[in-house]
Amino acid sequence: MIKTYRIATKAFAGTFPVAITISVILALAKQFLPDTSLAGSLIAFALVAFYAHRAILLGETHSWRGSFRKPPQSTPAVKLGPFLWRMFIWWGLCAGIWIGLYFAQKSLVFASSDAITSDQATGLVIVSLALTVVFALPFLAAFGSMLPAAAIGGTADVSAAWRRGRRRFWPTLGRLWGGNVLFYALGSGLLLWLVPETGNPGIDAALQIPFELVGIFAIYLTAAALSLAYTETEGEDPRAPGQTGTAPDLS
Repeated sequence: MIKTYRIATKAFAGTFPVAITISVILALAKQFLPDTSLAGSLIAFALVAFYAHRAILLGETHSWRGSFRKPPQSTPAVKLGPFLWRMFIWWGLCAGIWIGLYFAQKSLVFASSDAITSDQATGLVIVSLALTVVFALPFLAAFGSMLPAAAIGGTADVSAAWRRGRRRFWPTLGRLWGGNVLFYALGSGLLLWLVPETGNPGIDAALQIPFELVGIFAIYLTAAALSLAYTETEGEDPRAPGQTGTAPDLS
């Protein structure tokens, strides 16, 4: 578990300008453009996940002045498409599980003719989200290594992901629970307790930034867990065939 946090922290520090920039943009969007914040957040988090995997597996970093800097090695061109469609399929699966759980709970707890209050609806949403995490994480542990593979141009088909996931299922599942889930729950809970809501749009937007950073670092923890599953089954060098140079040490 310590390895997961160490790898995620190193990658996060190396790409911090990206993380803080996206955090500021999302905080402003949620405050001033709430109708577009969900779609914007999904796109932003998908991009964060893509570059988090590349930072972990290829050692890519980002400075304030330059664009992505690669280590002295030959790497293929960055291709977002293969990663993004897999990421959105994963999120679609999670959304389907959540919707199914929400309406299943509603039908069990309330009669079809009952009009539920906003507090009851919020409770159903929260419980459904928690149950979605419980049901969805095993799928991510089993097949999630296709995400780091797609990010660096490796073999990202379902059969290869299942082969890797089957070999490293329990360690990966433990890293996901002890990384993303634990950190996000504790970090968000602490911020909700410490950070007030002032009613001033500018101040509230600024106070939203730490929440976004917590969410982004949680993505790095997930990327670290899945990247470890990838490297531990594919060998020491995580790069796609044809790449040369020295890969980052994830040991």
